[in-house]
Amino acid sequence: MDLVLGNAERERLAELWQSSTGDGAKILKSPLESDLRVLIPGELNAGANTRPYLKLQDGCNGRCSYCIVPSVRGRGRSAHPEDVLSEIRCLAGQGYQEIVLTGVHLGSYGRRLSPPVPLADLLLRILETPGLGRLRLSSVEPMGFDRAIVRLAAGHRNFAPHFHIPLQSGSNRILRRMRRPYTVERFLDLLAFIHSSLPDAGLGTDLLVGFPGETDEDFETTCEVVRRSPLTYLHVFPFSAREGTEACTMPDQVPPRVIRERCGILRKISRARNFQFRRRFLGQILPAISLAKEEELGESIALTGNYIHVSVAGSAVIPNRLIQVRIDEVRVDQTLASVVPPS
Repeated sequence: MDLVLGNAERERLAELWQSSTGDGAKILKSPLESDLRVLIPGELNAGANTRPYLKLQDGCNGRCSYCIVPSVRGRGRSAHPEDVLSEIRCLAGQGYQEIVLTGVHLGSYGRRLSPPVPLADLLLRILETPGLGRLRLSSVEPMGFDRAIVRLAAGHRNFAPHFHIPLQSGSNRILRRMRRPYTVERFLDLLAFIHSSLPDAGLGTDLLVGFPGETDEDFETTCEVVRRSPLTYLHVFPFSAREGTEACTMPDQVPPRVIRERCGILRKISRARNFQFRRRFLGQILPAISLAKEEELGESIALTGNYIHVSVAGSAVIPNRLIQVRIDEVRVDQTLASVVPPS
């Protein structure tokens, strides 16, 4: 063993490995609060992935009662805008056609930089980068979601109309127990704004099922919130106690059997909503990016801007190309499409 790294150093693994002398093991662990900036690796690339993920932010200032992240990653900190833009230019220059921006708490980007830099301001500069294909955001928490981001997406064709905004529970009572700093009504109002601005956008959320104290009524409220929302897919997670969190020792733990049943119900609702969403585009032409060939299917896969995975007949589609696809058939578990030749 040559290196043992803490969380603050892991993004510098390549650099530290190259400078290692091989004279015995080194342990490198600096305090998470020692730097208010995230360092972007100097030679980031996507490896085997079609779409590189660029991490802009790390850490979290929240205190959700079920989450251990602040203890292991420290307070929120951000990459400097010029470092981000430099890497965006590098990735675009390498030919990557879609770049995904990520962070532990992406919506809080730039708040502790001096001067502060709103995420929407950085996104505008990224969108104006010459040679940029498409930009996509990963998960953005509702309490950090600036509506200016939606206006940017509505005004820029190279901004993927797809937003993933974690709700966790459709019950305000459970949200308070989770110590999530928003209400269901605020979440739904945000979704309504996005839907009115971008009617065809893909909208996803995370739901944590079986949080301590979650009653049948709380769960049914969550299901009803999903049914009356414009959400197009769900990521459903069973509650799992994490040692060191408040939720781990809360009373009224939900039995595992009940959690499994509730997860099954929500996943069924998710499949139905996603099927309904995909059917809206039958016969329509959508922008997409071609992904790596899925050999077990014998077909190529593409991802539309609004987050629909489509199977494209044949194997002639080269990965990492921005293409147009026509939605030919929508099945419960699959969407079939054909490539539309450039006009």
